[in-house]
Amino acid sequence: MGKNTKANGVATPVHQQIDILYRQAYSCIYPLLSASSDFERQMSYFICRRCVNQMLHLAKKSRIRLSPVMRRSICHGCHLILDSRTTGRLRFHKTGIVIICDVCGTRNRTPLQSNASYRPSYFERMLPDSKVPTVEINDNKSP
Repeated sequence: MGKNTKANGVATPVHQQIDILYRQAYSCIYPLLSASSDFERQMSYFICRRCVNQMLHLAKKSRIRLSPVMRRSICHGCHLILDSRTTGRLRFHKTGIVIICDVCGTRNRTPLQSNASYRPSYFERMLPDSKVPTVEINDNKSP
């Protein structure tokens, strides 16, 4: 059915564009931490929704599945990026993790198996240009 061989770690242009749109939408959420007016908040929501809608449309048109990290972090009701600090409230239940959107009130559920431990998906497979360089700190104050 699908391809038997994969490219050698090279992302296709469509995957690169989806990754760029996701990072743009995610970066629109952080100004909400210091937003002083309702206008700033609404503009951040608008830009984030626009990026997410373009990303979903591009994935649908090119018939590409989004990664589980992207799917879980998008509100199904208002297409906003869900972040527990700014746009959502995180709740833990026996059946799974529930993120409640602060804007529309939609409950986005991540189910858990009864015997399996939860292993979150982190952004380990990002494109090479998005890696953060490490900085070494020496606390030795010898002359």
